Amino acid sequence: MENIKAKEIVSKNFEKVDYNASIGDVIKKFKKRKVLYVFKDKEFKGVLLDRKVIKPRIDPKTKIKKFVYSVPKISLDTNLVKMAKLMIENNIKNLPVFDKENMVGIVDQDVILKRVIEKELGEKRISELMTRDVIVIHEDDVLAKIINTFHEYDISHLPVVDDRRKLIGIVKMFDVLREVTAPLESVEAGTYIGEKRSRLNTPARKIMSTTAETINDKAKIREGIEKMISGGVTYLIITDGKNIMGIVTGKDLLEQISIPKEGKGFYITFSGIGMIFEREEMLKDLERILQKYAKILKSGDVFIYFKKLKETPQGKRVYNCRIRMGTEGGFFVATDNGLGPQDAFYLTLDHLERELYQHKDMMMSRSYDKEFLKNIGLWGD
Repeated sequence: MENIKAKEIVSKNFEKVDYNASIGDVIKKFKKRKVLYVFKDKEFKGVLLDRKVIKPRIDPKTKIKKFVYSVPKISLDTNLVKMAKLMIENNIKNLPVFDKENMVGIVDQDVILKRVIEKELGEKRISELMTRDVIVIHEDDVLAKIINTFHEYDISHLPVVDDRRKLIGIVKMFDVLREVTAPLESVEAGTYIGEKRSRLNTPARKIMSTTAETINDKAKIREGIEKMISGGVTYLIITDGKNIMGIVTGKDLLEQISIPKEGKGFYITFSGIGMIFEREEMLKDLERILQKYAKILKSGDVFIYFKKLKETPQGKRVYNCRIRMGTEGGFFVATDNGLGPQDAFYLTLDHLERELYQHKDMMMSRSYDKEFLKNIGLWGD
């Protein structure tokens, strides 16, 4: 995988927008693309992401330069593992490719999934990679709550359920962007505030799509990738035929190749926040836990995700931390909220250690039972 370079999979299929354009000028482009590339004359300034643009009171005349998001630039010789890791760390599905100072194209997540993941992991069950803690909204939840949920969890789609928690649809970012900006394109100045307020009270069932991309939990990863790409989506809701079991995103699949697999030890990736002063301290404490359970874990990949949540009434920022570990000894997930990234991390680390302890205790119990059965002649070699 590391031998595949950006120059082998670079695409010129991307959308340019002008740095001085307004939200109203570009909003319709988000229907087909989640990422727009922003230029000032010939200078690349960054990207415009649908999930970063959404605001409850956005004015279509607002200049997009207020929402430009910086992303890493890669060269034609950047290898596949590095590309996947950068996509995960920056929560973006494509990256700009540069030849010296000139942008020559992009590398898209779909190309990586199709070329590598499908080939190497295609026969595994997709449920092995799913996240079980699915964020959903009720069909009666209003647009204002939907917008806040998108912001809190930095996501771009929300499954919609009814009173029985049965999946009935999906709200996508473009649906919300269209709903938020539409009033300002048609109403008179005197009716703006009232019209805007009524739009924010629109329930999910009125703006959702009734067709959500689902797949059975027994399906293969290969089938999932084909469905993602053909449907033009970055997620799949996993069901057992009736109930929601979990969700898989392109990011979950990229995790499988974002780290070189040769060698021993653990590869650790932080995602979702910029540089924080406590990062080295967090890393040391995580490594202590990994070393403590090294005999059962052996080696693997560890992904630590952070998300900003709401502020408390006292003005403090709440963070969510999620640690996902794929190891030779098993797959482990822990999550918790805290006041700041460090607090959230240590609360999550406590949950992870308890899960590892229980797993170790269970493995030791199994080993003891097996040995006992061998000793009395009821377990063959």
